[in-house]
Amino acid sequence: MLRSSLRFELNPVDLEEGRAIGTFERSGACIRYEEWGQGDPLILLAPSGMRSAISYWKRTPWNPIEHLSDSFRVIAMDQRNAGESRAPISGNDGWHTYTADQLGLMDHLGVERFHVVGMCIGGPFCMGLIQAAPGRVVSAVLFQPIGLDGNREAFYQMFDGWADELRATSHCAVADEDWNRFRSNMYDSDFLFNADRDFVRACETPFSCWPVTTSIIPRRYRGRSPSSHRTLRSSDVGRTARISARRKLRSPPFSHDTLHRRNTVTDARP
Repeated sequence: MLRSSLRFELNPVDLEEGRAIGTFERSGACIRYEEWGQGDPLILLAPSGMRSAISYWKRTPWNPIEHLSDSFRVIAMDQRNAGESRAPISGNDGWHTYTADQLGLMDHLGVERFHVVGMCIGGPFCMGLIQAAPGRVVSAVLFQPIGLDGNREAFYQMFDGWADELRATSHCAVADEDWNRFRSNMYDSDFLFNADRDFVRACETPFSCWPVTTSIIPRRYRGRSPSSHRTLRSSDVGRTARISARRKLRSPPFSHDTLHRRNTVTDARP
């Protein structure tokens, strides 16, 4: 049984890039994170599936670190066994394990309430935080969140590719049964894998979702170039987060536009 331990370590600020780099430990995991800017806290949950790491934000069309760090305290992290974060593997691991890491980071940074932005696998990560700690998540923005749409085998393959890399290096002693149980815990469920349609429909935390479909884009933006869509996303993140910030981290009411996007996502398929 793993011994639960928590240790916080903060390295000096990197003056060239205006960032602080640190690590913290939780139950055998060592999680790396970076911080930029000042203001109300906002945690970023990066794309790239099981390889979700800070570096992938640089590859996205719209980088929230670049665009939001002038107004917010932006906190980004390498998820466990991605980037420079390391952790043991257990057959009991699943979405809840990642949520615990994310909340653990907020605890050790002394952050009680925060905004959250996630892309790809970061979408379900956002909903996991809202499920586990609804009173702490002020608002959320989900870019291109993953979900089940006749594609379960693709997620199995992506998981297995990531697992094979770890098997060949740092986790060669982990039994096949544990890998299979871990994969099942991640990708055997429905909809967002860690949140069902009923939860998302009833969610009271303000959130905005921007999947890859023109049906979600407001009519005035349809037919425009991808660069226009990137501008839309930038303004949407800023609006969702800044409204909450102005209200001193009190949950703002849903806007009509945000409610429309939420219901379109949950009602897209039976």
